Amino acid sequence: MDHVLAATSSALAYARDRSDPEVQVDDILLGALQIVARLGVVVFGGLTFDLSSHAPVPARNGSSGRGPRYAPDAAELFDRASAVARADGEAKVRLVHLLAAFSDTESSLLQALMESHDFDGVQWRAALLAWDRAAFSNDNSTPAKGDVLSVDDAAAALGVHAQTIRTYIRGGKLPAYRIAGERAIRVLASDLFGLLEPVEPSADPGAVLSDSIHPIQEVTDADVPSEA
Repeated sequence: MDHVLAATSSALAYARDRSDPEVQVDDILLGALQIVARLGVVVFGGLTFDLSSHAPVPARNGSSGRGPRYAPDAAELFDRASAVARADGEAKVRLVHLLAAFSDTESSLLQALMESHDFDGVQWRAALLAWDRAAFSNDNSTPAKGDVLSVDDAAAALGVHAQTIRTYIRGGKLPAYRIAGERAIRVLASDLFGLLEPVEPSADPGAVLSDSIHPIQEVTDADVPSEA
C-alpha cells in the first residue's frame, strides 16, 4: 500500500474509532503525519512536530459494514492534491502533494501547528519539498504505474466493504487485473483514487465516486473470486 492510501486508511480508522459518519480533514492530516512519524516525531525540513499528544492510529476492528464517508472539505482535499501533483509534473498523487494541499484547506490541526511552531503556508510547502527530496530522491520502490492492491486493501483505503470493490469491478467502474496464471484479482492505486471526485455543495456529502472510469479489460463475475 502506498503512503497516500495508508494515510487515507488511517483517517478512516480515526473516524470509525469515534463513531463519526464522516472522515474529516484533520483525520487525513493526522493519518498522514502518523505515516511519516518515527518514534512519535515528524521532521519536515526545519520543522519538527511531536505527535505524542495525539492518538495513535486505532486498530482495525474487523467491522464489515459501510465505512465513514468523506466530509465535503475532505473530498475537495483530494482534488487540490491532484492539482498540486499536476503542477509538480506528476500524474500520481504522492504524500507530499497531499500534505501540500493542506496549506489551502481549513485544518484546525495544521493551524494549531502553525501557531505553536511559528510557520506559514509557504514555509510548510518549503519544508515538505526539502523532506520529499531527502526521503524519496533515491526511492525506486514504487512501480511506475502505481502500487498494486488486493481487493481487501482497496476496500480498506476507500472505507467500503470488499464486496463493493468487486461490484465496481464487475460494473466496469474500476479496472482490474489478474496475476498471470492465478485467479487473484488486483487493482492499481492510481485507478482506485481515480474514483474520487470533489463533492458539489448541493450533492450528497458521501457521493465521492465517479462514474467516468472505464476498464481497460473486461472482468466478469466468474473472473472475480470471493476471496482475493
